[in-house]
Amino acid sequence: MPHTRPDSDAHRPPHAAHDQQPEPPASATDAQAPLARSAAHQRRIAAAIAMMGASLALAPAAQAQGVIYVDDDAAPGGTGESWETALRTLHEAIDLAATRPHWDRTINIADGVYEAIPLGGTADDYLRPASGVTFRGGFGRILNSEPPEQWVRDPDRFVTVIDGRRGLQGEAYARYLVEPVPGTFSDYEDITFRFARDGAIRCLEATSVGVRGCRFAGFDVRESVILADGARSLWLEHCRIEDNLARYSVVGVYRSLDVHVRECTFARNIASLGAGGALDVFDTDLVGVTSCIFESNSANSTGGAVIVYDCGEVFVNFCRFDGNSSGRYGGALEIHSSGPARVNHCVFTANIADYEAGAIGIQGTYLEPARIENCLFIDNTAIQGGGAVAAREATIANCTFIGNHSGRDRAGAVTLESGSRLSNSILWANTVAQPGASLFLQQVNSNGRPVENNIIAGADDGMNLPDDPRFVAPGDYRLAPGSPAINLGDRGLVSSWPEIDLGGSPRFSGAFVDAGCYEAPQDTACGEADISASTTWGTPGYRIPDGRVDSTDLFTYLDAFARGNASADLTRTIVPFDPYYGVPDGIISATDFYYYLIKYEEGCR
Repeated sequence: MPHTRPDSDAHRPPHAAHDQQPEPPASATDAQAPLARSAAHQRRIAAAIAMMGASLALAPAAQAQGVIYVDDDAAPGGTGESWETALRTLHEAIDLAATRPHWDRTINIADGVYEAIPLGGTADDYLRPASGVTFRGGFGRILNSEPPEQWVRDPDRFVTVIDGRRGLQGEAYARYLVEPVPGTFSDYEDITFRFARDGAIRCLEATSVGVRGCRFAGFDVRESVILADGARSLWLEHCRIEDNLARYSVVGVYRSLDVHVRECTFARNIASLGAGGALDVFDTDLVGVTSCIFESNSANSTGGAVIVYDCGEVFVNFCRFDGNSSGRYGGALEIHSSGPARVNHCVFTANIADYEAGAIGIQGTYLEPARIENCLFIDNTAIQGGGAVAAREATIANCTFIGNHSGRDRAGAVTLESGSRLSNSILWANTVAQPGASLFLQQVNSNGRPVENNIIAGADDGMNLPDDPRFVAPGDYRLAPGSPAINLGDRGLVSSWPEIDLGGSPRFSGAFVDAGCYEAPQDTACGEADISASTTWGTPGYRIPDGRVDSTDLFTYLDAFARGNASADLTRTIVPFDPYYGVPDGIISATDFYYYLIKYEEGCR
């Protein structure tokens, strides 16, 4: 099972032998709420910002005061104060930046290839910036322009490269390309990193590093391409990390405070000995992965694309995992968390695990169960069981499982173990390699755990429906009108954030929620009182609005109210124009009942 990993420490790189790490200091970051403004004022601000952004994008790169300029084509003896007097090497720029205040350490770098090792240096003489340095690549000169020369920033056109070869010839020579001074912060923007023996960037001892718009491709390293061990924080944004081979994970984060990965692409990366082909996070307080693509990554051990192990708060949102593979558990993703762990609004397609959990192996705790919500699982495979998901101490809600496969006789889609439950979901056309088990068991092996309010092929337990979910079209897993999945779900089993389905439509568009990852559009002609065409659970029309408000709707609501079902929670107040009128408050009371009677009396428009 994914919750028991004998090799959990075997994949950890031997960084501790290099440096003894202190306890990282506590974080002191606090978000501040924005000031309320009128809608018109906000629109004016947004328009002004958009105009400024467009102007800056088209304007020449002005020579900012205090910026240090680097150009590998510059004449020798420059001062770094302008493009005309630019320095020629990054080592010169770092030395100059160290003499300036922290707020005055920006280095603008022209297109070209820059050596990480100075002339005559050793493999350990790579770049070591002091605190506050920002490296900004992607600058270039417009050819044939009239004097003075015009410089612009266009990273797609002007490529800035940091290279770890000696004299830019032969094989990788530098052990690393960049290692910030311990206890510092630094940023890297629009730079391509290439050729190093152990890794590109190494962050140790309470270091904070931001990497934005950078590219890491073609590395073959003995540790990790990006390593944060004992770091304060690591931010990766808008990066492309592709075609790399690492002994351990391509990006490894260990014993750190937090890591944030946003809008990055990880493709065709390999962890030859370790876990997490693209990203491995261990013993870190906060882990956030948002709006990323993980494609064709692989790991010799667990977590084909990502493994998060023994961490605090974990969230993986709005990501896509395609064609990743692992030699053990979690073909795409493996999470073992000691705090809140959530996987939301993700799509998992054609991932494979040699043992269990073709897409996700996940384990929360008794006090903090993990959650998988609003996700789509298609054609994932596990050689043992849990073709898509193997879960312990976890809730799976509002997900859709189609065409997943197990190499055994059951759990083509899901395996549940202690403390887990499956609800508000659709499991259809999932398969197993060994015949014999019932059609229901071929979809999910519940091991006696709660499975309710789902559509599951072969269901006959009275808690789930066996009916065809009626998707819009092959390959389109939205719900067609009249689908039995509409309003089948229990609203109380859905978390309140975010209140949208996988496609971005409102999840709470009526008194009930639909099963599966997509919410069907609601016909609101009859308002909130039209909730069902039948009062009998499991019959056609149950919890499906029929364009009429009649006693069927009233009795359906009364049944939900009497059972304390979350769908009966409709409002905090019955005072019209109150901000909380029609807003559920988590309490089912007479206020909700009177509110429904008001809507019932209003009837259809």
